[in-house]
Amino acid sequence: MKQEVLENLLHSDKYIHRKICVREGYKLDVLVHDEDADVRLDVAKRGYRLDVLVHDKDHRVRTEVAKHGYGLDILINDEHEFVRGAVAEQGYGLDVLIHDKTAWVRCAVAEQGYGLNFLIHDNSYIVRETAEATMKRKRCPCCGYLTINNVDEVIVDICEVCYWQYDKVSEEKPDEIIGSNRVSLNTARKNYKLFGASEECFKNIVRLPYKDEM
Repeated sequence: MKQEVLENLLHSDKYIHRKICVREGYKLDVLVHDEDADVRLDVAKRGYRLDVLVHDKDHRVRTEVAKHGYGLDILINDEHEFVRGAVAEQGYGLDVLIHDKTAWVRCAVAEQGYGLNFLIHDNSYIVRETAEATMKRKRCPCCGYLTINNVDEVIVDICEVCYWQYDKVSEEKPDEIIGSNRVSLNTARKNYKLFGASEECFKNIVRLPYKDEM
């Protein structure tokens, strides 16, 4: 996009135009101080001047800063639960956040697999439920990440990281094609190393593992 066009967008009174400038990486040093929080949020998503945005007045911006793993020692004491939850999702300060006043933050701690024996007795049902579910999670036999939540014989999970459908029997017979999977477990493991998915045809629908799944 031509600089002249970007310069006009930069001075537009419509925030959506200034967001285009952010997308193009134009004048971020100016837009980091934009009056509109949506614009500053986009700047934060680019990881620019997090040292400034860590003190932003909008909690959404501070949450995005936390998601980048920046300023966690500051944001752990943030007034907004979403920000503290994002800090927990980074695996930081879990020994403190396990006692957070907001159940949603304690759920984020539980999802990190921290203090589960303590959190299963939490006074919040949703925290107890999250802790119990985390304790039951199983590593996917294909990619090795903690993505399997249901190992029931009728309803079985499909791993979102590699798209392997969990099957108890396939673990016992890894060289055989069993159940809904179209390749054997050992073949799926090789495929994951090559393509990032249990089968090459799934490589565009899988995702990267979350931190609490590693």
